Amino acid sequence: MTSAVPEISPTDLYRLIDKGATLQLIDVREPDEWAESRIDGAVLIPQGEFFDGGAFAKLKKDIPIVLYCRSGRRSAACLSVMAEKGITDAVHLQGGILAWNTMQPGTNDQSL
Repeated sequence: MTSAVPEISPTDLYRLIDKGATLQLIDVREPDEWAESRIDGAVLIPQGEFFDGGAFAKLKKDIPIVLYCRSGRRSAACLSVMAEKGITDAVHLQGGILAWNTMQPGTNDQSL
């Protein structure tokens, strides 16, 4: 079964980052969550900004976008809003930062 919302696995995202792929990594969680942990290289744009439209001025239209949140629910919702606005070169991180943080040792280098 395929997901209705485009997603990327933590392993595939790690490989892209490790290869130096150009992408926008956007954390859609709240500032207090961001302060606790984040994926290096990410930019914080809280979920509410996608729903009120403020996020769209902050996104680069010519670079692929990867959204993430804690578990994937909020990033999937933001991705749906983006699709409604015609932004299709975007995916969300399957399982969110929780999945990212539980990758096997050797595949998760937080110092990227």
